Amino acid sequence: MKKIILIFLLIASVTCIAYSKNKVVKKMDILIDTNQASVPENMLWRGMGMVSGNNSSRLLLDYKSQNPQRYQELLELIFGEKGCGIQHLKIEMGADINSSSGTEPCTMRSIDEKADVTRGAAFILAADAKKINPDLTLDMLWWAEPLWIEREGGLKSGPELAKEKQYENRYKWYRENLVGAYEHFGLKFDFVSATQNERGWDSEWIKYLSNQLKSDSAAPYDFSKIKIVAGDEVCSWNQADLMASDQELFNAIDVIGSHYTSWSTDTVKKLRQKGKEVWLSEGSSPMGYAKSQAAYDGNGSGLNGLNGVLDVANRIITMYAQGKMTLYEFQPVIAAYYDGVTYCHKELISANTPWSGYYQLGPGFFMALHFSQFIKRGWTMLDSASFGDGHAAGDGHALGGATYSYLTGSNPESGDWSTVITNTTENPIEYTFEIKNGKKDQLWAYQTSSWKIQDSLKKSKISVKDGKFSIKVKANSIVSLSSLDINPLDDALSLSSITQDDNKILELPYKDDFNYSDKNQNFLQERGFAPLYTSDQGGAFEVINLEGQNLLQQKIRLEEKAREWGGSPEPVTNLGDDRWFNYSVQIEGKFSQEDLNDSNYIGIGGRYNLPDSGKNGIWLKLQANGKWQLLRNKISITSGQQEDFSPEWTNLWHKLWLGLEDMTVKAKIDDKEVLALNLADTKASLQGAGRVAIYSSYRQNCFKNLEIQPLGKNPYIERFDNLDSNFTYTENETSHWEHSLMDSFKCYKRTVSKGKKGSSCKINFTGSGFILTGTSDKGSGLKIKIDGQPLELQKIRKTENREALFYYSGLKEGKHKLEIKILAGNMNIDGLEVLSCGE
Repeated sequence: MKKIILIFLLIASVTCIAYSKNKVVKKMDILIDTNQASVPENMLWRGMGMVSGNNSSRLLLDYKSQNPQRYQELLELIFGEKGCGIQHLKIEMGADINSSSGTEPCTMRSIDEKADVTRGAAFILAADAKKINPDLTLDMLWWAEPLWIEREGGLKSGPELAKEKQYENRYKWYRENLVGAYEHFGLKFDFVSATQNERGWDSEWIKYLSNQLKSDSAAPYDFSKIKIVAGDEVCSWNQADLMASDQELFNAIDVIGSHYTSWSTDTVKKLRQKGKEVWLSEGSSPMGYAKSQAAYDGNGSGLNGLNGVLDVANRIITMYAQGKMTLYEFQPVIAAYYDGVTYCHKELISANTPWSGYYQLGPGFFMALHFSQFIKRGWTMLDSASFGDGHAAGDGHALGGATYSYLTGSNPESGDWSTVITNTTENPIEYTFEIKNGKKDQLWAYQTSSWKIQDSLKKSKISVKDGKFSIKVKANSIVSLSSLDINPLDDALSLSSITQDDNKILELPYKDDFNYSDKNQNFLQERGFAPLYTSDQGGAFEVINLEGQNLLQQKIRLEEKAREWGGSPEPVTNLGDDRWFNYSVQIEGKFSQEDLNDSNYIGIGGRYNLPDSGKNGIWLKLQANGKWQLLRNKISITSGQQEDFSPEWTNLWHKLWLGLEDMTVKAKIDDKEVLALNLADTKASLQGAGRVAIYSSYRQNCFKNLEIQPLGKNPYIERFDNLDSNFTYTENETSHWEHSLMDSFKCYKRTVSKGKKGSSCKINFTGSGFILTGTSDKGSGLKIKIDGQPLELQKIRKTENREALFYYSGLKEGKHKLEIKILAGNMNIDGLEVLSCGE
């Protein structure tokens, strides 16, 4: 007997009415009628997914070990029924290269190595997430692959293997990961993504993978049930076109995915009618800093604008309304990496202080609740009640120009229904519903009108008369209309114990001998031998035991390094708190003996605040030929040669010490001072506050006994964004500022205030000094007053992102007012870092 499912047919018409500004100017009339329908399984709503890759989940390992309660809260907020309700988790198959925001470690660095699925956070996260949501589906995708797959002996110098052998090796890589995940964690994967992420496609490989999965009789579970996802292109559907003309390829692929587009093609929709699922298999999370944006966006919501909260909500709505996609995969849901990485300030939840357990729920999290709480996985999607009239904007990934944007789903068993509506216009829009034979006795509206938690998901009862009701959707807001009587905001907040007071600095001194004797004996083994708090931008830094002692080793050799996906810096890992400013860092290092020329080096750095650059901050580099350099980012400040260099010297442990106090930099090698200088006497700009970095060449160099000590009165800073309330910008005939609310990720919180000659502003702060950060042209000049007292005119050096425009210390601890006026050149203010002596 044909399966009958109750759905709602909504017939909509649009009329326009002319009211004055800030009054309702448009109206949408929607008639709801119940009909009977049969809905194919591939068209049911899957909901929201999460991409865990690009180093984005790395610090979750440290939340798990250092603050297990907060780790559990995060899992509930991401995967739990009362949280985002993530239904699908896709993890990166790492290859020890930087896939955008950092490196993901490779589980198989040679063809004979058994897959170590404890490396990285991905498989560990998957296992823990399944405990929260047993119905979570799992998928894995590669950005790059280990070199042994494509080259003889796994070496760059080895001949390239024939395609058939590459397919055989690649399947071995897939298979060993699937087997390892099952044997170690009991995980069964539901999907595998066949296409290299955003780098083209290989139809013959997809067919090969499908055949191998279907015929693998020795697999520990039925691999033939694993479905294949293909495509993973950026804003295109070439894979679908190939499927339409190749029956074997059509049979091999179960799901077609594309990235950063809410529209599909007629070919894709025809494939959907033939039973294929269609996903938005990587989509952005909201970017930027809504709190500051609200002060300058013209409407006070902090939700609108390119890449903002409502933009992303519209992408989710439109992906079904126009693209017929049923899954939106956020990249990422949680930013568990350090600030300053490529594409940072893009998340629903931020979690980068594992020592304190602190995390932040962004406005994107509360936006996601509109979808997770009101349109559930498996619900029927109502095509006639789902619409989006926006268009591609920005770089083509964003969605702009939308007036009407709404998405409706229903529970085929209970008859419950929900409609999620956004309004990104500057005027209210009135929606009128007429309901026949559907749930209509008790309906509720849940409205989010600003970035503030107290303005999120406000619940009100809808007055329904004779099956009809009207609702005015506020400008720059999102509202869910539903027959579900729930309290989503209270339910979500009940999962979290976080308070602002929890955002504590990682206090100095900090030491790490990489033994972790205070942890359980399997601490390192359970986390793939990853040291505490580190985040790799290039290479792979892991703890090994050599000659009876634990050492930190850079594992990747240049000749074995995988082909790049985008671009990796030379090996560097960073750790700690980016509020550290005045401190010393010391580590002992030893060179790998396979390469003792100037290409082999070790290094230690501080004030590391822009990992996107790879080499960042102030750092001391020691080469295997005895030469040393002090660098700012990639630029050498000064250099020298070790006097005691000899062939035996290269096989010894060497102690590197770097001291950073205000403008002064000192360095020691093997307890002997090699430099002491003031950055003011060089061409180098002052770096803002930042973390510690450990550097290595692509050699298996080793390190031990990391020690970080505070220096002076001001070891820490408090950081403010340029759009925070303590900044006041003067606007008149001679002073004008342009406030960029969605700028580069290289800017703190993606905001920057752009001034030119004559522009002025005032900044209040409490402390004993400050660092004004931003970028400037060469020859820029500033007039500065502190508490009304003018300083000498300041000529500002050309500065780059996250560097200091001006630094001042020695004030009496307390409240102060800084006044600046640009006298020459162009200047972009990014933030203020306030020093405090704690008196």
